Amino acid sequence: QEDDDEGDDGGRAKRQKTKKERTLVASFTAMSLDTPWLCISCLDSETSRLVHGLLKDDYDLAEFPHVRQDLELAEEVTDGIDAPGDFRLEALTGSSTEDSSRASVTTLFSLYLKVDSSRSKDKVVSKALCSYQNGEMNSVGPTLELVETAKDWRRHGLGGALMRGINSFYCERFRNALLASPATLAEEKTAQLHHSGRKKRCASASMDKRGILRK
Repeated sequence: QEDDDEGDDGGRAKRQKTKKERTLVASFTAMSLDTPWLCISCLDSETSRLVHGLLKDDYDLAEFPHVRQDLELAEEVTDGIDAPGDFRLEALTGSSTEDSSRASVTTLFSLYLKVDSSRSKDKVVSKALCSYQNGEMNSVGPTLELVETAKDWRRHGLGGALMRGINSFYCERFRNALLASPATLAEEKTAQLHHSGRKKRCASASMDKRGILRK
């Protein structure tokens, strides 16, 4: 786009105006009208850090990187498996390429039988797809959309192991969010202040048989 400017000699000079291109770096959507849950999708790590810094003091934030993640399979997760071989659990979070708002976030969990002398690569034996919104109940949170175990591997405890692994995954993510939440930090600070305020009186205090502090 060109605009005319008045020159020093009374003539007209052409001034070129350049438009800055705007690039989408993040989007968000409300996932429920009843519960204040927001789904924020950041398209790069720098934006993710910026958004986290802006919101962390006012919101509980659970982060789900859109990358493949190998999850730890604790003994309590694999304890019920009676099939031979070693297994690993993978989580992949992402959104539909057809969704411009990036709000249709899902996590695919895949339980693999690890490669051995009889297989050239790991084999998926059980999988589950989780979304983060239940449209029928108008509620939000991890929601199982699909659970499937390969026909030849059923009745070996793999589906149960997969569910326990998924449960551990979400417990860890949301526990970290709650531990870092403003409300939790405020409660801890209040508890610390309360504790330090009572230290000076401990000399004149005693414990009863139930362990309750008395003056």
